[in-house]
Amino acid sequence: VWLVEGDAVVQVQPHDLQERQQQQQWQQDTQQAQQVQHLQQHNKQHSKQQQSKQQKQHQKYTEQQKQLPRGHQQRLRPLTAAYGPDAVAWNALVAVLANMDRLPDAAAALERSMQAAATAGQTEPPIEGFSALIRGYRHAGSKGKAVAPFRRFLSSGGKPARVMCNDVIKLCLKDDDLKTARQVVRAMELTGCLSDADAVGYNAWFADYQARKHGRGSSSMAAHIVRPSVQAEKGSSSSEAAGSPDTAAAVERLKWWLGLPNSYYKQ
Repeated sequence: VWLVEGDAVVQVQPHDLQERQQQQQWQQDTQQAQQVQHLQQHNKQHSKQQQSKQQKQHQKYTEQQKQLPRGHQQRLRPLTAAYGPDAVAWNALVAVLANMDRLPDAAAALERSMQAAATAGQTEPPIEGFSALIRGYRHAGSKGKAVAPFRRFLSSGGKPARVMCNDVIKLCLKDDDLKTARQVVRAMELTGCLSDADAVGYNAWFADYQARKHGRGSSSMAAHIVRPSVQAEKGSSSSEAAGSPDTAAAVERLKWWLGLPNSYYKQ
């Protein structure tokens, strides 16, 4: 039997032909195994690099959180660290759809945001998306639909922000559901998001609500709903903004958001 090997022609006995074929097959299998092993090592090294990058970004985010005042620590979120760019984009879409009163579409976008966050290795649920959806339900006056994502956020290991909790509480009080409102405050306490000053403020808020409900208050319920829920820190401004009470409250709330002296939480 004549065989062509490279540029040469070799004569091989028939009984040696099968042995040569087995040897060639063994060489091909060995090369394929080496290629697979090399690809696995490359993927493993790339995964370690991505994990190391995410850990560094998370450490940087943690240091930034520690430098913020208490109660402001959950406002700062990394854009591409733990969530990844896809989750950030989905969160933004949730906010846009919620502002347009397209709440079913916003809920669907939130599901995609959670999937993107999980793919990026994020263990906590995306607080921005949940906050935007709950805010949309608050504007729509849907207490039941707002409580459901709030409970899901907690069950997924999330630490709620004060703004999110206030949205749910306002809906509960508007629906005369003080029990659920107190449960929201309890959830803040269990997740470590409730300071002593906040607890005093919420208790005062609920006491004022009960007084108004029994006709001992002179203001309307709507005016109560926009009132702040915690006391002001020392050194806050006691001056009131000019104009209507709603305008003054909005100005003081803006000052609080910017970190300026304010009377937003002053009872």
